[in-house]
Amino acid sequence: MAVLKMSPNFVQKSEVFYKLGIIFAKTYEIDQAINYLQNSLVCSNSNHAKRSDMLTKIAICYAEQGQVSKILN
Repeated sequence: MAVLKMSPNFVQKSEVFYKLGIIFAKTYEIDQAINYLQNSLVCSNSNHAKRSDMLTKIAICYAEQGQVSKILN
């Protein structure tokens, strides 16, 4: 988070968001995990495989919350 505060236009901003999302998912702070993973997806210029991985992680977080309907939307 400090990296993004010091340099909001950091070249690997998407990767920082992605890693934060993974960390929050592992600590069961699912709302924050979803937020960071979605931010990673928005600012990503990644290939199809990486974007697919991000969407899968978001879907898993929603499933853990029991919000399966959000996965389908």
